[in-house]
Amino acid sequence: LGLPSDSLLLMGIGKNLMGLSFGIWAIPMLPELVESSTPHWKGQEERVNNLTSGMFSSFSAIGQLIGPIYGSVAADRFGWRLTADMVAILGLLYLLLFGIFADLLNAIRMTIMNAPTSKPKVDATGSGL
Repeated sequence: LGLPSDSLLLMGIGKNLMGLSFGIWAIPMLPELVESSTPHWKGQEERVNNLTSGMFSSFSAIGQLIGPIYGSVAADRFGWRLTADMVAILGLLYLLLFGIFADLLNAIRMTIMNAPTSKPKVDATGSGL
């Protein structure tokens, strides 16, 4: 893209955008997790809420611990620029796959659970932001 690779300002802007985007996709994700788990635990909605919230928080914390470790290993092995490009490509790939296959995966899930189909609550743009 021709952007400076050693700009502290650019890195700060990128990290701020990452932090803001976490709130945009993480907040709608928790109710979706609860909604998809509730049919398996009928009559135990409070337990589903507690388990889902605990797992979401735990996996988020584990990711914050493991991510920098693997990221630093990748940066040492492949270089900072290539590692950043790989993370960006994986993020865009996730965004595209979610945007293209979200309806299909939701229909398959609802067919397996014998429940009425519903539209996903987060669209591809909201997921990527």
